[in-house]
Amino acid sequence: MVRVPQPKRKSSNIKPEVLVKALKATRCGVLITDPNQPDNPIVYANRAFCAMTGYSRDEILGRNCRFLQGKDRKQPELSAIREALRTKTSCSTILRNYKKSGEMFFNELSISPVFDKSGDLTHFVGIQKDVTAEVQLKTQRDEFLATLLHDIKTPLLASMRVLNHIKSNGSFTPAENVLVEGVMQNDYGLLRLIDNAMDCYRPEQLTAVHRTYYDLTKQLAKCAAQLMPAAQQKRVVLFMPDQPLVICADSRLCERVFFNLMELAIRYSPRVGRIKVKTDFTPDYFEVEFSNRSSGLPIKFFSAAQNLLLSFDDENSTALALHSARLILQQHGGELVLQRSNKVTSFIARLPANS
Repeated sequence: MVRVPQPKRKSSNIKPEVLVKALKATRCGVLITDPNQPDNPIVYANRAFCAMTGYSRDEILGRNCRFLQGKDRKQPELSAIREALRTKTSCSTILRNYKKSGEMFFNELSISPVFDKSGDLTHFVGIQKDVTAEVQLKTQRDEFLATLLHDIKTPLLASMRVLNHIKSNGSFTPAENVLVEGVMQNDYGLLRLIDNAMDCYRPEQLTAVHRTYYDLTKQLAKCAAQLMPAAQQKRVVLFMPDQPLVICADSRLCERVFFNLMELAIRYSPRVGRIKVKTDFTPDYFEVEFSNRSSGLPIKFFSAAQNLLLSFDDENSTALALHSARLILQQHGGELVLQRSNKVTSFIARLPANS
């Protein structure tokens, strides 16, 4: 056996002065704090941080990082930072911070703990980046899309009311009634797609949950009646619960959830299939499960629903429907669960029992 000589590896140790130069050269703001001193003061700030905030190094050192918040101390994201500092763990978030001039900017902050060889905490390192332009662009995009969707929805609703009024007066022939019914079904589908998209791009509209007591079984039957044409087209049979179940939730929002999940169960069911709608109740929660014998739901939507990282590259309506359902359930304190086992796909809407 001939041994090939291996090239001698150079030491990976980097001299401290090189690390200092790297911190000075980076375009991201870097802070180092000392949690072993009172109030966890800043002990290092690089040039990029000074340039980003307008403060000199002398004005920064020895202060706690909270001075960047000004009087804006009630940001929800601050709780994640406090928890990371308390538990000596890492976290990332975006905060509203303020420059020396008083100008607000969005600061993308990542915090990491530093430990010595004994495992004792010595410092925290904060990497910071001004993402104001990105946040403002996203906000403008979301507002534009929400406005566009609203402007499409308004005339669509008006035309549907006119068609429904004319149809109820018997102004159409039987053949025309069939055509009008098809148009209205398509319009209803477009309206649901718009509602789901508005939930995703303007989730703040879901913050107002108006809870009332109502019969869940009747609501599910209403959804099934609306989806019956789609089920009949695929020759899918719906098995529905028949026992009354009174819950306290936002009827309008929950109906969107149940309709979306039932529609997806039908969409991904094989032809001549069966869909079972089941309700379950425990001391902690109640849930509605829509299951079919199918593995047709693309796997990416399972990870999307669990991690809230949705891909909108294709199957847009599926992604929007799942995301909308999850947002509404979370607003109720519940969750969306997708399961697949033995070729059975289940869409589960779970709500806390106190609902």
